[in-house]
Amino acid sequence: MVYNCYRLIVGALSLQIALAARSCSNGVSLSFASSSADSFRVTYNNQNVQIQSTTYSFKNYKSPYSHNVALCYLKPYTVYTYSIEDKFKASFRSLPPVGEETELGIVGDFVFQDKSINNLLKPYNSKNSQALLVVRDWPYPNGDQSKWDKWFNLQAPTFSKLPVTGINGNHEDTDKEEKYTTYLNRMPGPISEENKNAFRTYYSADIGLVHAVFLDDYVGALHKVGGQNWLNERNLQLQWLKVTLHRWIALRLLT
Repeated sequence: MVYNCYRLIVGALSLQIALAARSCSNGVSLSFASSSADSFRVTYNNQNVQIQSTTYSFKNYKSPYSHNVALCYLKPYTVYTYSIEDKFKASFRSLPPVGEETELGIVGDFVFQDKSINNLLKPYNSKNSQALLVVRDWPYPNGDQSKWDKWFNLQAPTFSKLPVTGINGNHEDTDKEEKYTTYLNRMPGPISEENKNAFRTYYSADIGLVHAVFLDDYVGALHKVGGQNWLNERNLQLQWLKVTLHRWIALRLLT
């Protein structure tokens, strides 16, 4: 799915659950790709928003320009409409409030050409998915970076309307020298810059009634497996898990 904006190809649209920070409360991150570093006008809720553009290289491959913008301070479970240069327009529903009934779509290990994820836009037993969780292994690039471009375009009909987040698998970090490069550049979701720089992709997010915890099976894999640095990274993730679960339980007891 591609869109023509002033002769620029715009595609790979996705709505990603944003980092729960003071600067972007209850937000999503809109991400799309184009062949130009030029700034695009993005409008939502009748206001223009600031956009950032980045690109990255992997061996002989140079990525399209990725344009990212945070849509913040959204009212819970409310329909919002956004547009890109008045050439593409779509609507999505923000996340349900904490503690409310929640319906999630959970997918992973995609077949590269599989479009079945689009079925998650349809109600199931009269229930609509409110967010999409990807539990590792996104497009199986196996070293072919262009597959990321094609795959995101393939999933754009869903990703442009349904907030998505997830976690990496071996195909995003250890396989074919990926080393997290593409995943961290293309998924500006709820991972802090500090953790991105340290290749720590684990995190948690509150989505309605659900406290979703994402652990990286391969954390530390960029070090020698079984070595001290590898073990240190594994232990850091374990300690983080204990802290975040204890904090979540304490908050639930208060409410």
